[in-house]
Amino acid sequence: SKSRMLLSALSQFSTDTSSIVSRSSISVIEPNILYEYELIIDPACIVGIARNTKTSTIAIEIVDIIPADTNFLLFIIFHINNFSFMIGEKSVCFNSTNNARIAPMILETLPLGDYQANCYLYASTKTRSGFVIDPGGEASVILSRIKELCLSIEAIILTHGHPDHTDALLQVKAGSNAPVWAHEDAVSDLNNRQLYAMLGFCYNSINPDRLLRDGDVLGNGDEKLKVLHTPGHTLGCICLLGGGVVFTGDTLFNGSIGRTDMPGGNPYTIMDNIHSKLMTLTDETVVYPGHGPSSTIGEERLINPFLR
Repeated sequence: SKSRMLLSALSQFSTDTSSIVSRSSISVIEPNILYEYELIIDPACIVGIARNTKTSTIAIEIVDIIPADTNFLLFIIFHINNFSFMIGEKSVCFNSTNNARIAPMILETLPLGDYQANCYLYASTKTRSGFVIDPGGEASVILSRIKELCLSIEAIILTHGHPDHTDALLQVKAGSNAPVWAHEDAVSDLNNRQLYAMLGFCYNSINPDRLLRDGDVLGNGDEKLKVLHTPGHTLGCICLLGGGVVFTGDTLFNGSIGRTDMPGGNPYTIMDNIHSKLMTLTDETVVYPGHGPSSTIGEERLINPFLR
């Protein structure tokens, strides 16, 4: 029945695109090959397709269809090569896996605040339990997405203590009733009035509910994250390693690295930690930085001028 549904969708898309409600672009990266796909949902056929944007060919296998929860949206899980994707009307969620029938993670990127710091929602599709990472602003946007995605927030995790990554923290904590976790060396930045003034933020005293250390494993299910202590941008910087993904905060960006001219910064330390903690990950590991677009470890190894 899924094959018939897909054929019906392909036939309709070849002649009419008026029913399309969601279009998203996503990159699938394998060693030495970059696949660019356009993911499309068609509500009339209740299926989606992936069209290669360079060759216009279709490369997809429908794996499963997940009904919407409450007033949320329909999810459709796809398998492209060795990657699984779950798409919905408002989001693209993905997991790199060798088993297409393992449910993908919910992973949303929300660039927020004056500095457009990336806030991430990372959660299991099975339990809807997960984390908010770096709530840098616009608390109402974060809390609305948590509600729309029917998420239960285990904790709010801070990659470091700069206020452009924490400005919405107190409101999100109150709205989600979730504890705050940060590295033990980030506490001084979280309560540094001069640093807040330097970056143009109003001071808010922040005291984490749990102090993290290198090697800590956070979460009990699919949403598990391992703490990698990567000082250099600040003393309390951490990266968070999950299944095929790493949240790098302001340590590693797409084509760049974090600045080291602020309190606790050290150019030698940040390079040492990038090489010892991040460049040892597989090329396929997707990098989700504190600002800007995502990348992969393999891409950074090839194109990042600071790593050559």
